[in-house]
Amino acid sequence: MIFIVMGSGATSTNLKNVCKLTQLIAQQSWLLLMGGQHQSVNTGSKAVKSANGLTIDILPGNSLICL
Repeated sequence: MIFIVMGSGATSTNLKNVCKLTQLIAQQSWLLLMGGQHQSVNTGSKAVKSANGLTIDILPGNSLICL
């Protein structure tokens, strides 16, 4: 299953929710496709990585970032 999370509102509450949601997705072995501002995508990617999950991140701009 592929799960998509997109957004840009990087409030502390939203970042906590991103962390919880992306960990749950990773625990189900679903592929996570994330897009938005760097802070929310970074938070989600770290949470997925901590749960041994797989994520594809799309950030604004034209720079390639590999984590």
